[in-house]
Amino acid sequence: MENPLISIVIPVYNVAAYLAPCVRSVLDQDYSHFELLLVDDGSTDSCGKLCDNQAALDRRIRVIHQENQGLSGARNRGLQEAQGAYILFLDGDDRWEAGLLSALVREAGEAYDLVLFPLKYVDETGQPLEAPRLEAGEYSGEALLEKLILEGNVQYVTAVNRLYKRKFWEGLRFPQGRFHEDEFVAHRIYEKTALARVLEAPAYLYLQRGGSITRQENPRRKLDRIDAFLDRSGRLASRPPLRSKAAGNALFWYLELLRENLLRDIRQERDFDVLRRALRQELLAAGLVPRSGQQLALMAPGLWQLLHPSKRKG
Repeated sequence: MENPLISIVIPVYNVAAYLAPCVRSVLDQDYSHFELLLVDDGSTDSCGKLCDNQAALDRRIRVIHQENQGLSGARNRGLQEAQGAYILFLDGDDRWEAGLLSALVREAGEAYDLVLFPLKYVDETGQPLEAPRLEAGEYSGEALLEKLILEGNVQYVTAVNRLYKRKFWEGLRFPQGRFHEDEFVAHRIYEKTALARVLEAPAYLYLQRGGSITRQENPRRKLDRIDAFLDRSGRLASRPPLRSKAAGNALFWYLELLRENLLRDIRQERDFDVLRRALRQELLAAGLVPRSGQQLALMAPGLWQLLHPSKRKG
């Protein structure tokens, strides 16, 4: 396919100060056969009007206004409306470097299902910040799955630094109402990947700002991360080492909740007990804890009490 249509989905929520340069970084690309979907997710600032103004200036831009459904809901609406052979996501406060689209199209072709490109962290003045590295090369989906689980590198997790063939999203959507939505999706994408290409450049300019949702922490965010790791672990029954690592990641974040004394704040969450039981079951299946409750109580009393909160030793 020489000149494929690329659908670019930008979720927009209260990013009025950043939206114009974000959109401009797309319109200034040297590959022009794209549609740009601006999903105004119930913004309470001037974003809705800004989106409409942008669409009036370029016929490739379509605006979708909807009630607030969160980042997953906005991306999913973009997927629903997209008409391109390929899909890209760009957050409304970030930007692309020049030449990105043409580089992606050159690499995609028939050989690669997925093309990844680096995140470059920048501050609000545009100055580069330290960021984890993305290793360029050719990878199978299995190899990327290993990197995702073993390295814990955000470059292999985030949804925004990759060009997807449309087929990846058949039967797959971001989980509604969840934090860490990319963690729920990344391993499923790699399961569908035969062969991928990872580029050294150009880059996605990933703004690090204090008010961003990715910079905010609360106990619910950690619970959703645990749930995502459990989903990942449960899909790796045929690969015990990776399953153990994924289950161990879930346990780590559970213990982080204990360390930060946050469990008290979330025990009333409706699904907390369900998640705790799922964690216990997956740790057993992955061979990370003894099956004997007495043995576990002797070896790690703190963990035993976490996984059996209604019981006490003796």
